[in-house]
Amino acid sequence: FLNGRVGNNNLNIGPPVGGVNAESALDANLAASSVIFNEEETALGALSVGFGFSFELSKRLMLNTSIRYSEFRNSSSSNAYSVENGRSLPIYLPAGYDSDNVNFVGPYNLTNSLQGVSFLSSLSYELLQFGKFNVAFLGGFGLDHFFSYKIKGDLNFLEVRKADLSHSNFIQEFNLSTLTGLSLNYRLNEQLGLSSDVTYRYFIPTNAGEGRRTSSILGFGLSLNYFIRKRD
Repeated sequence: FLNGRVGNNNLNIGPPVGGVNAESALDANLAASSVIFNEEETALGALSVGFGFSFELSKRLMLNTSIRYSEFRNSSSSNAYSVENGRSLPIYLPAGYDSDNVNFVGPYNLTNSLQGVSFLSSLSYELLQFGKFNVAFLGGFGLDHFFSYKIKGDLNFLEVRKADLSHSNFIQEFNLSTLTGLSLNYRLNEQLGLSSDVTYRYFIPTNAGEGRRTSSILGFGLSLNYFIRKRD
């Protein structure tokens, strides 16, 4: 059968290896050294949409594949900005900044948004069935391509910083993850069904730099399933 899915996900980014959340810099105006500080990111949630196909391998076992687009939002804070090519940009340390043009201000809020496309493949095994309902265990892997990471400060003179993910240690352009979860499925009729799932994805670290972070996604989704052929 094929399905369409909408869901909400929380992207959890751990602190950097080595715990670097602060960095000394020289204020461009005061010619005095101060410390740039970022709070640890807090997940604000996300919305994902996608579609997929499932193939019955046996009475209890099913192979699932899907493609999803997601936008994740996290909050942090900063106490400095940098002027780069005439633009005033918020400083989020893992994304880099121009250390020759730093200006310190009072603490302000950051909203970081990450956009990406995911390919997910999993096996689901039916654990139990009661009437038209069944509960299944999910296990598999995901491959993500993140193509946009934007950092927005809430000071009105700041522009949006766009991080270069191709030269980043804290988030990679391409990421491999493991997937586990549970799904609750309901068969409406011979052709239609509804599913809800809770999944946990852990991103496998790809490099060993001090900026490397461990990341994971806790997600919840709803899908409408269309059965192409009648299930035996």
